[in-house]
Amino acid sequence: MFFEISPIIKSKKMKILSTIKQKRRRNKLHQDWYNHDLRFCKHIDLPELTQDEIEKIHLVWPCFDWRKEDYLLHRAYKKFKGFSPYFVGGYQSHFIWKCLNPRDLSVSFSNKAYMDYLFPDIPFPKTYLRGITGNVYDAEMNFLTLDEGIKMLTQQQEFIIKPSVIKSYGDGVEKVIVPQDAAEAKKVIKKAIEEAGPNFVAQEVLKQHPVMAELNPTSVNSCRFTSVYVDGSYDVSTILRIGKRGSHIDNWRSGYIVGVSESGALSDAGYDIKLNQVKESDTHVAFGGIQIPNFDKMEALVEQVHKKHFPMCGVIGWDIMVDQEGSPRVIEFNLRPDFWGEQLSSGVFFEPYSDVISHKIKSQNVI
Repeated sequence: MFFEISPIIKSKKMKILSTIKQKRRRNKLHQDWYNHDLRFCKHIDLPELTQDEIEKIHLVWPCFDWRKEDYLLHRAYKKFKGFSPYFVGGYQSHFIWKCLNPRDLSVSFSNKAYMDYLFPDIPFPKTYLRGITGNVYDAEMNFLTLDEGIKMLTQQQEFIIKPSVIKSYGDGVEKVIVPQDAAEAKKVIKKAIEEAGPNFVAQEVLKQHPVMAELNPTSVNSCRFTSVYVDGSYDVSTILRIGKRGSHIDNWRSGYIVGVSESGALSDAGYDIKLNQVKESDTHVAFGGIQIPNFDKMEALVEQVHKKHFPMCGVIGWDIMVDQEGSPRVIEFNLRPDFWGEQLSSGVFFEPYSDVISHKIKSQNVI
């Protein structure tokens, strides 16, 4: 004899299973972000937060389901900059992205191979070749065979090639010096394309302003502007990223980050990835007193393109350099930017938006 389970029991069972799965996902997300944040400060003796400080954080950010591990970077921020309830850690940043940059509206813009083609008025590096899901295209999106694409790149003396999706911290970014020998050049270029993967972009090597080159000539030392545009209100925070001696990458893992004032002046000290305080570059140039050339133009460009092209995105990380002629050039933008280094170097910047962001997170039920 067979017994049919009633619809009510089925419904209750499904709800229980859904609750269990959701709890597991949350537990994993908390743990993943804790492991991510731990890499920065596991070797450092951090102060604990007082109960009063924890209550202030909950008052400012009532939208998050707080757990003990979520305060790790708050403790690090307290050690280096002093306590602030407006600080945003890794776990919280995940939901700020989900809330302010809805993936269904923004994900198609995250592919670095398309950026200059979709937004031709933004001063991106010149593109030589694009890889899109295993196919190869030139700058005008004309389809090429792999051999045709390789032949095109042999005409350059050098180029930058990087994966165009998913990667971060400069992973996979390579500077390719094209050999003069034709056969060797094709071999080197083919290997670079294969290592970059099916989605990549090959671009010109940008030449930076002499003031920036003095800090490290082998890397293009760029500003990370984090622009916030929420319900018509706009603000921006900035740091400078400087590569180490011999590195062609300027990201934090491969160099240093330094705070930047509203006028474009560098702070007296920055940090390496181990949170050691650093006061000069590997070329022995002191940070304090350096003024980023044409900083006002860079800042104006960020505000213009964010408001014009990305009104659907509340927070964007822009990597911008200033070229030899002093003109701003947008290397790329990131719709899932990391806030930790920016806050550590230049201070918290979500204070004016905490209430509205918290309300949006709650109303959209993104937790």
